[in-house]
Amino acid sequence: MPPGCPGPVGVDEAAAQVEEMLGVLALRLVGGGVRRLIVAGGETSGAVTTVAAALPRPR
Repeated sequence: MPPGCPGPVGVDEAAAQVEEMLGVLALRLVGGGVRRLIVAGGETSGAVTTVAAALPRPR
């Protein structure tokens, strides 16, 4: 394993990290001007929806 990399994680932790990363990615895309996102999948869409709920609504 390269220096500075965290050790292996379990399946649940890996899934949580991926969901968080997708939520952050969605937030950055919207912050960069993207108006529409298409997200498929149960947990994936849940992570993005959670982030989207915190965004200000367009007027």
